[in-house]
Amino acid sequence: MSGIVVWALFTGGITGAVWAGTILVGHLRKLAKQQLFLLEQLEDRLEQLDKVEKRLAATEERLDFAARLLTSAERRSLPGAGAGEQA
Repeated sequence: MSGIVVWALFTGGITGAVWAGTILVGHLRKLAKQQLFLLEQLEDRLEQLDKVEKRLAATEERLDFAARLLTSAERRSLPGAGAGEQA
């Protein structure tokens, strides 16, 4: 009788292990698909960030140029600015 109990426990353990393994494999496959999707999203975001950084650099250059123009225009419009430069 105890042989039947041992056999039942053994087969139950194997069945449980196979069931748990099947569940884990399914879960790992799902995670792998999610990771691929997240990787694609990350690559898209990095491309967008590169574009934004380029636009920001161009905007900073234009802002610096405009600031230089304003500064030179203010210096020319100050009274006595031309006299100091000629001396």
